[in-house]
Amino acid sequence: MQTINICSVLDVLFPNNAWYGGDWKVINAAVDQWCVENNAYHYARGREEFSRYEATRLAHEAGCTVVLLHDLS
Repeated sequence: MQTINICSVLDVLFPNNAWYGGDWKVINAAVDQWCVENNAYHYARGREEFSRYEATRLAHEAGCTVVLLHDLS
């Protein structure tokens, strides 16, 4: 299972930190589309609830080959 940090994906989708301060509806739609195209499970939790183990397990159960890790803290 491949794991990728949300910042890496945002940097590809929105070069030069164009995502920073942007419209989160547009950003979320782009991330969702990236997940569909890359068979990725978007795991987003606050720091207190964040678990790489849970992220990997949920992605596996969803039939995904990639976990997009997003710490909401």
